[in-house]
Amino acid sequence: MRGRPFRSNCLWLSFIFFVFFQPLQSQKVTVTDTDDIELIGVHVYVNNEIKTTDAFGQVEFNQDLDKNQIIKFEYLGFKDLSLTIEEIQNLVYKIIMTSDDELLEEVIIVGRTNAREIDLPYNISRVKSKDIFKANAQSSADAIALNNGAYIQKSQMGGGSPVLRGFEANKVLLVVDGVRMNNAIYRNGHLQNAITVDPDMLDQMEVIFGAGSLIYGSEALGGVVHFRTKSPLLNFDSSVDSKQKLVANLRFNSSNNEKRFHIDHTFSKRKFGVLTSVTYVDYDDLKTGANRNEKYPDFGLRPDFVVSNNGEDVVTINPDPNVQIGTAFSQLDIMQKWAFEISKNVKTELNLQYSTSSDIPRFDNLAERRNGTLRFAEWYYGPQKRILISPRVSAKISNPLFDNISFIGSFQKIEEDRISRNLNNPEQENQNEDVKVWGMTLDFSKRINVSQKLSYGFDYHYNDVKSQAFSLLNAGEANEERLDNILSRYPNGGSQLANFGLFLQHNWQNADSTLIWINGLRWSHQKTDMLYSENNVFDWPDYFYDGISSTNSALVGISGLNYQKGDWLIKLSTGTSFRSPNVDDLAKIRVNGDELTIPNPELDSEKVWNNEITIGRNTHQFSFGVTGYYTRIKDAIIRTFSTLPNGSAFFESNGDQLLVTANTNANTGTIKGLSLHINYKYSKNWNIYSSYNIQSGKAQDPDNNSLPLGHIPPHFGRTELKFSSEKLDLSLNCEYNAWKNIEDFGGSVDNPDQATVDGS
Repeated sequence: MRGRPFRSNCLWLSFIFFVFFQPLQSQKVTVTDTDDIELIGVHVYVNNEIKTTDAFGQVEFNQDLDKNQIIKFEYLGFKDLSLTIEEIQNLVYKIIMTSDDELLEEVIIVGRTNAREIDLPYNISRVKSKDIFKANAQSSADAIALNNGAYIQKSQMGGGSPVLRGFEANKVLLVVDGVRMNNAIYRNGHLQNAITVDPDMLDQMEVIFGAGSLIYGSEALGGVVHFRTKSPLLNFDSSVDSKQKLVANLRFNSSNNEKRFHIDHTFSKRKFGVLTSVTYVDYDDLKTGANRNEKYPDFGLRPDFVVSNNGEDVVTINPDPNVQIGTAFSQLDIMQKWAFEISKNVKTELNLQYSTSSDIPRFDNLAERRNGTLRFAEWYYGPQKRILISPRVSAKISNPLFDNISFIGSFQKIEEDRISRNLNNPEQENQNEDVKVWGMTLDFSKRINVSQKLSYGFDYHYNDVKSQAFSLLNAGEANEERLDNILSRYPNGGSQLANFGLFLQHNWQNADSTLIWINGLRWSHQKTDMLYSENNVFDWPDYFYDGISSTNSALVGISGLNYQKGDWLIKLSTGTSFRSPNVDDLAKIRVNGDELTIPNPELDSEKVWNNEITIGRNTHQFSFGVTGYYTRIKDAIIRTFSTLPNGSAFFESNGDQLLVTANTNANTGTIKGLSLHINYKYSKNWNIYSSYNIQSGKAQDPDNNSLPLGHIPPHFGRTELKFSSEKLDLSLNCEYNAWKNIEDFGGSVDNPDQATVDGS
């Protein structure tokens, strides 16, 4: 009789344990966009509980929920969605959210501070990783050209110099993951540094047009190109301890026999993740098209090239003149990123990047001719190396001074070598440059009230430049001999450049957020020190050997109005920007064609005043935009005729009479232009996009002579017809540009010797 109550109690306890302690069964739901891409961080509301989708776009529901229970999905930039459990079951637990065209532009973040596009006074273009992948861009420089308004100049295949608003080279600021790439030796000629960023690891590329000195400081005259590389995603899936992802691809391109291999691996846990990437690419010589204007039947041909055997140079006939012998090179890019979540509001990241290449031939110089034959037997850049180590910390800490804070530290090491040898000359000239850059930025933001917020911060960068030069007699032979008989490109005693800046930006918006008024100020200070050692090539003034210092300060500002109502957007802005002369401007010695550039340590900063207006409309089916801009330049640095310290206007080198030039500050310059684009989606699958850009530029030298401004590209555009379905993407692209007449070339910086007699 006494065992029955005991058994009853055991059964009752078992029932209680089953009901209250047995794990509830759950069902995973996947949330994607219309392109079947998983959405991470979607807010899912179940009664009073808030869940978020994990790194795979998944969230778990209790299967015991009532079938009429309503679940709400919210994600910034997408339309809210409310579904019952029964409806979710009928969708086989896969939810597709559609983008809200009115919100989508609002949530685009750009630049170092991750600001919303609508909160910035600039015209902005961006390209996502999937667009870069589909375009088969061979380098990040080629990918820049996908942005409307960006033009790429290439002197050789191993190059790619972006031109924005008629500004190029050191007048355009390159930034990778918030770290400025421009350093003390970025020159005013064409630059190839953009190719050291791996296009396979770009998550997004943003081009910020116009005077961008407010946040970034010196050199952002034409705009900023911001490379945003991919980062590891943390694991939010509670059912597993860690997750891994492996991506690999191979590509072959017939125009230059490109052979590319890429692999990246992601390992993620709840609090940290690591992404490792390796890309190797090998290019053969580029082959050009065979169709030519009958007026210039030999333009672009490579009729002969130099072969060196046993110390003897032999000019050899090219069996296929369309093959540009002297363009082949290879490149290796390695990247690793570590992401750590210290707490809910504090996140850190360690960014490691390494890029190196083989020797990169300078094709335009290898094809240069003197007295009917080739001028150079050798001309190439040594392996171009770039190392980046960059920690980043961001935190949300609400206090009277700021709500958000972001710190970026950086160390960069860049190596650039130039090796050349004239035809039948046993002396090989070597110029080696090593640059180390330490930098830091600190950015704050504070919401004052509903209608006002502040952004402010400061940055500091220090450059150390080592430059040396020497000749090798009989290079590579058993009797090789080193001769210290040539000048280094930069002061051989070393150069240091330090700059510091403070900025403040205030944003005001009206009650319905249709109107935003942006105002900002920045103060910057830069100091450059250069030291020459005595040599037997030039006799410089005595003060060169005592050390030269150059200081520049600048106060710049910008004001802009952004009006967005429904489908329409209007942007108005006026602002100033600056570029302090760097070591390359102040102290470079360079031979280009028949010219020798010598130092001028008396240069002032270049100043720019930019005014622009943008009008655009964006609907689900049709969008267009037009931007007009007018830029006035003061103290623009241009290359003009000069003399050596002994008064001579010519210098003799290797039997050549070189005309002496130097950088000087021109009085004024103007650039004006128009940028247009249109996008029309005329069916579910078909889409057409077209853009066109017009610009012109003039400068006045110190004698008030009017002359064309250098680096102004011809009118150019791009049209793309696309077909997209669930399983197939097809595109037809056409790129085009107008003539740039020879009289519009801005001196030797535009390389008129590489053009036809009429221009290019």
